Amino acid sequence: ASLVPAQVFDLVERKSGSPESLRAVFVGGGAFHQYEEACKLGWNILPTFGMTECASQVATATLGSPDLKILPHMQCTISGEGLLQIR
Repeated sequence: ASLVPAQVFDLVERKSGSPESLRAVFVGGGAFHQYEEACKLGWNILPTFGMTECASQVATATLGSPDLKILPHMQCTISGEGLLQIR
């Protein structure tokens, strides 16, 4: 499944557990602060970063870690000015 952070916030606020049949949830589209709380409720959360401008997902975490990993089809660098460059 795919959710935005506001939807996960609502699930956490209601203390809703994940359905057993749901394997993972991609979460992207904004700042995400409920990772730990959602995981404690049984949600298998995969934070993501994508860009509409690239028509692509750029980075995704792995199960059990909120740390994003650049996907193999992307090339990313940070310029001297601190700008993210994506190819």
